[in-house]
Amino acid sequence: MPTQMPVPLRACLARRWGGESRYRCLAQFRAAVVVFAAPAFASRSCIPKERIVRRGLEWVAIGCLAVATHAAAFTFSDGASATCVARGETVPEYAPPPDTEVMNFTGKTVKVGSGYQIIWNARKLAALPPAMHDLLFFHECAHAKVPTTDEVAANCVGLKDMRAAGRAGLAVEAKLAAFYGATNGYWVNTLRCANAEAKPAGATRSVPP
Repeated sequence: MPTQMPVPLRACLARRWGGESRYRCLAQFRAAVVVFAAPAFASRSCIPKERIVRRGLEWVAIGCLAVATHAAAFTFSDGASATCVARGETVPEYAPPPDTEVMNFTGKTVKVGSGYQIIWNARKLAALPPAMHDLLFFHECAHAKVPTTDEVAANCVGLKDMRAAGRAGLAVEAKLAAFYGATNGYWVNTLRCANAEAKPAGATRSVPP
């Protein structure tokens, strides 16, 4: 499986973007890729009859068009925005154009080289209730920050970060409980984890004399 951009694609990007922009474009696709014919997209992208597919993912980044859809920040339901930062590095976010491929997820954090990126299904994200829409940003960011592939751990850290950002609380969390279901195991475990108090370093259980 190829580990860098095919020569025709690099040449295409150089023709369209040129100079420094070309290297920024290439940097966004430094992960391993698979290239195959996709004539239907030839007229919509600078890449003639080529499509780039991330290994093991349901989404497709379509050459230069995908670079154009790079999201600089996540927009919360109230219009404010934020970026995910993990270990001092901004985690890039992408929202492929609607109907370009099948994405059976709303958001997904994936490993790219030594870092991460977040892929959004913009249509599904927009359909979520405000509280859930906002939590999902913190959830996906937590996958990169911890890092973890565990969904409960990501939801737990995500909820903690949402609280720290002043975007959670009794009213918001009641709406999240209504979305998940108050007795839903995933939500119950998320709350149990998020509400657990960290034990002080060196704390030991007292032993009766």
